[in-house]
Amino acid sequence: MYNYRFMKDILAGTLFVIIGSVFLFISTSYKIGTTAAMGPGYFPILIATLLIIFGVVIFIKGFYGHSK
Repeated sequence: MYNYRFMKDILAGTLFVIIGSVFLFISTSYKIGTTAAMGPGYFPILIATLLIIFGVVIFIKGFYGHSK
């Protein structure tokens, strides 16, 4: 069965993905702009995307970490 530490990683990764998805959905209503001329939605979308990516990595680490 799962170790408690790995279960915490799975839950934390899931939470990061959920929070990042909510912020990504909310921030899509702002104008993004370009890299040279960033709009008000550029930074929130960037941070939300990074949060989702980190959440997926933590989830995968927790899910496959039990096979050690």
